[in-house]
Amino acid sequence: MNPIADIRIYRSGTHPIDNKSLHLALRRIVMKLRESGFSLGDFDHLYLSLTTSPVPGGIAPNQSGRGKPAWLRTYDVQVEQSLYDQLGNDQSHGAVFQLVEETLTRHFASPTFPAERIQACITEAVTQRETMEIAFKTKATAKRKAVLYLRLLDSGSYHPLLRVWDAEDQLLLERDLPRMISLDALGDLQLSLHKVTIKPRKSSYTAGMEPLVFEY
Repeated sequence: MNPIADIRIYRSGTHPIDNKSLHLALRRIVMKLRESGFSLGDFDHLYLSLTTSPVPGGIAPNQSGRGKPAWLRTYDVQVEQSLYDQLGNDQSHGAVFQLVEETLTRHFASPTFPAERIQACITEAVTQRETMEIAFKTKATAKRKAVLYLRLLDSGSYHPLLRVWDAEDQLLLERDLPRMISLDALGDLQLSLHKVTIKPRKSSYTAGMEPLVFEY
């Protein structure tokens, strides 16, 4: 089972909601759930189709899955007309987050990841917003531990943060990294007694990109 990768909201299954702040909030929710190891099962992309038409139980798997990739499932969610008409507005976000939470807790909670953990992840993402830190990469040796965190800003860019501790959990280094749109610069994390190196991912795009090196 793969960790969750994406949640998207649609009107009646075919019309994506054009609202940047909503997309960012959903990405933060997914990032926090993914950091915690939450899985949807045998797929990792969840699309919610909000509709005013009747849905059994209010939330149910969409049955017209023919031709869709195996990594994607769509769930129909019945909403009131008043909410449906406001889906493009920021004022609707609270109601949308509640629907996401209800879908996940009702259909995907498990003994290893109960409803309370799902709710806590969503609450943290929604309330902390761009200050929320997600552990992205970790490297540990007998004497040092380095963690590279991500913060997803309201602009849509990432603001990574690097911290290094010694074996007694004393903080040796805390450094903001440059803001970036993609994560191509954050590949292999290497750690020694007095230095941490972040090598870029190997690709044609990163050819010639220098690693980030921090001494402490």
